[in-house]
Amino acid sequence: MEHYKINTLQKKIIQKKDIYSPAEPDNSTKKIDKSKQVKAIVQFLNEKTGSHYRASSAKTKKLIHARLKEGFTVDDFEKVIVKKCKDWKNDSKMAKYLRPETLFGTKFEGYLNEIDHALYANNHVVESWSNWEANL
Repeated sequence: MEHYKINTLQKKIIQKKDIYSPAEPDNSTKKIDKSKQVKAIVQFLNEKTGSHYRASSAKTKKLIHARLKEGFTVDDFEKVIVKKCKDWKNDSKMAKYLRPETLFGTKFEGYLNEIDHALYANNHVVESWSNWEANL
């Protein structure tokens, strides 16, 4: 009889353990965050360029995810978009390159780190970043 009670007790412990065991962590939150980041970046690009790129495009998502994986932020994407709009938007030969595959490709870091000579005159800043962005 005692043997039966031990087995029943063990069974209950095992069942409770199975029921109340902590869930394995998933990356669904990260996927949601990345999805929101992609949407925000593409929306910002569309607003600044007057384009209609889709955040659901596989190529666009791949490019943005690659840069995010490298540690770049949404703010970095916005800076690149603003810089390149300033450089290319009014240039008929370059305006066509204001697109995800050009802006978010392998030259992304180079674009991010380009010095904007219009911001500097005699080695001092002549206007702030927010004013510069607002003028687009």
